[in-house]
Amino acid sequence: MNKILLNAAVLLLLLPAPSSAIITVASEIDRLQEQNNHLIIALFISLLLFGFITSVLTNRSTKVTKLSNELNQKKHVENYIDILSHQIGSHTTIIVSAAKSLLDRQLDPKKNTEYLKKIIRRGGELNTLTDRLLELAKIDQITSIDNPDNFNLTMLINKTINDFSGRLLAKNIFVAFDKTTPIGINSDKILTQEAFENIINNAIDFSPIDGSINIQLAKSNNTITVKVLDQGAGIPEYAQAKIFERYYSTARPDTNQKGNGLGLQFVKKIMDLHGGSVTIDNRKNTNGVIATLQFPQ
Repeated sequence: MNKILLNAAVLLLLLPAPSSAIITVASEIDRLQEQNNHLIIALFISLLLFGFITSVLTNRSTKVTKLSNELNQKKHVENYIDILSHQIGSHTTIIVSAAKSLLDRQLDPKKNTEYLKKIIRRGGELNTLTDRLLELAKIDQITSIDNPDNFNLTMLINKTINDFSGRLLAKNIFVAFDKTTPIGINSDKILTQEAFENIINNAIDFSPIDGSINIQLAKSNNTITVKVLDQGAGIPEYAQAKIFERYYSTARPDTNQKGNGLGLQFVKKIMDLHGGSVTIDNRKNTNGVIATLQFPQ
């Protein structure tokens, strides 16, 4: 509007006749006002188009983001379903082994009771594990264990060794673990047991008949360390960088069959959640590997 008035004033100064100047100025004002209205209308239409395009793009972006999140969530859930399937297999192996012991052997009542308790305990732990993994599957951004348990790790290791007694006996493998002093640990008990069982299971798989497994437990500098040493063939050089990759597995020496490649990945996930670490290296100057689990306290 100021620009219109300024133009009108300039015209007024330039025009020679007052009456004609007024008419001309009025006409110019009308013309400029009409031009200004067209600009306003054009600007308004442009703003409407901009708003519409922005809305469409935002809606598309929201849909793409939602679809991406759904795909990521689906992949996340599928990962845990795979892991859950693997862990169910691990538990059922022990349950079936204990059940076979009840059927195949003439056991005294005390032994019968022991195997029945093992089956019941394993069934309960399997239910707990299933619930825990389903909970973890829902939490995509979990980075740590918020409510750790406090328990005797020495006792848990001894119980786990006992749970594998059937498999150890089948290959005549001796387990050396003479730790009797209770060592308390703050960690998720079920997941800690699962991590340790996967390591022991691998040690048995790759150990030769009549071999031995040495388990070491120590606490120092606010760190609890569990080491499992076996006498297997060790990790081939080509596989050393891949052992924690999902689905990667090497053949077992006695069956030449591969696992599903989920066990060690599951162990690494557990240790990462605890802020700890897991390493598996070939032993020096002898056959076998040494698996090391470290839990910060």
